[in-house]
Amino acid sequence: MHMHADYLIRKDRDRSFDQYGRLGPFIFNYEATELFTQIDHADKSIILYGKVIDSRNAALTPREIAADLLAAENMTELLAYSRYLAGRYVILFRVKEELWVLPDATSSVPVYYTVTGHETVVASSQKRIADVLGFELSASAVKIKASAEEQQSLPYDSAMYDEMKAVIPNHYLNVNEQRAVRHFPSYKMQEKTVEEVALETIHLTQNVVDNYMAERELIIPLTAGKDSRLVLSFFRKYQDRIKLYTFNHHPESPEPDDIRIPKQLTEKLGLTYRVFPREQLEESDYKHYQTMFSGTQNKRILENALTLKKSEYRDQSFVTGDIIPLVKSNFGRKLPEKLATPSYLVTKTHNYSKENKARITEWLNEVKGSAHENQVSLYDLFFWEMRLGRWLPNNMANYDTMSDPVLIFNNRHLIESWSAIPRAKRVDTAIHEMIIAKQWPELLDISLTSGGGLANALTQQSYVYYLATFLKYGVHKFKK
Repeated sequence: MHMHADYLIRKDRDRSFDQYGRLGPFIFNYEATELFTQIDHADKSIILYGKVIDSRNAALTPREIAADLLAAENMTELLAYSRYLAGRYVILFRVKEELWVLPDATSSVPVYYTVTGHETVVASSQKRIADVLGFELSASAVKIKASAEEQQSLPYDSAMYDEMKAVIPNHYLNVNEQRAVRHFPSYKMQEKTVEEVALETIHLTQNVVDNYMAERELIIPLTAGKDSRLVLSFFRKYQDRIKLYTFNHHPESPEPDDIRIPKQLTEKLGLTYRVFPREQLEESDYKHYQTMFSGTQNKRILENALTLKKSEYRDQSFVTGDIIPLVKSNFGRKLPEKLATPSYLVTKTHNYSKENKARITEWLNEVKGSAHENQVSLYDLFFWEMRLGRWLPNNMANYDTMSDPVLIFNNRHLIESWSAIPRAKRVDTAIHEMIIAKQWPELLDISLTSGGGLANALTQQSYVYYLATFLKYGVHKFKK
């Protein structure tokens, strides 16, 4: 089951899609029948589109999950019913003539929509909406993109067209009103312990992994770092079935730690492992994707996908470690909340345009009151909504062109639980190692790498890290 979850919502049937479902005055046009589930009852409807898993009960089918969701009477109840769902999906909820779209925890299946003043159209691809309604690329968006490296996303809810926006995490789309509605932070976070959350992470994520392994074979990228080792620890009981690999980005250079250490580890444990020299994308193909993604293509990701497509693992899905870095509060470390300023948060976007800073300031002004009131860290919220909510979905869309990425941590309840541990405790505690030790302790027999030397030791000091972040941003801005 490959996750090419392309869709288009409007009031008319779109003949470029083979399939459709009706939702009151709207039509959901789609291709992948194996990813589609619809249940209607009285004046309500639920559509699930994508890969959906209940992390509390991996045996539930999409139809059973949809039936549970259909019990909701309003969006507040739907949000409560859906908080343990994992996978990559969108939920459509209709009550009479009203329609709402709820993305998964990280918006990994994108939701783009037209803003007021234009025909109501919602889609997984901004290019598709532009083609339907004849929109031209935004000069402002092109300028913002040109002020960053290619892999960096647009800020906040910006799209590459002035007439569109994107739905970022912690929002749902009111289709009739053409506006995104924030639903988190909306209640006070209750502090959790590291041990409590580690056990919860193990239990819920193992259920998700079991669901995937019941239906397909999975391959796992392995490097010298913590995230990929943590992912691997959830597959101990499947070690005879899984296959591991590393991309060799510079085959002509000496063997890096990211290949040397996985070789040692997999040889010691008797696991199947391959090294794949990274394929190069032809210029004509690159230009095709440039058009397809309206300028949000990512050549590095596309070449990774091409490498998998040409490899012996071409027919298998791969598991990515994305999302789990939030556990370590990469953006905040132990910094006080008062330092989560627009100037600091902008450094984490690697974008050097004035427009980018204006949008980040807009985001911060919107969320800082509710975040403070509900004890949610601005650093974590920024990582979740900007890093996971914009950068990750764009990467997933690029991967989807030629490969099939699987997200095992894409679970709202887990992300909130990680955020409920005070940041200082997360930074000081080796959470990754704790989880690995509980699940597959032999994975720790060969040391993890997490950087070394004086530079790494200094950046572990919060204020040194803070100043170094600005210095690094300034250097890159000067070069740009």
